[in-house]
Amino acid sequence: METDRMRGNPAGITNSHVAANIRAARQAIGMDLRTLSDGIAATGRKLTVGDQQA
Repeated sequence: METDRMRGNPAGITNSHVAANIRAARQAIGMDLRTLSDGIAATGRKLTVGDQQA
């Protein structure tokens, strides 16, 4: 029997606030999502476009 599994924890209210703050800061300086993702990847972390919608 196969069941649908969700990996990790569902996004909560803290995630929503952090995402909104990052989005606002990124847009205030004119940075696109791809540039942010590349910068975060350079630090050894990962941010996919699906993690934060533009």
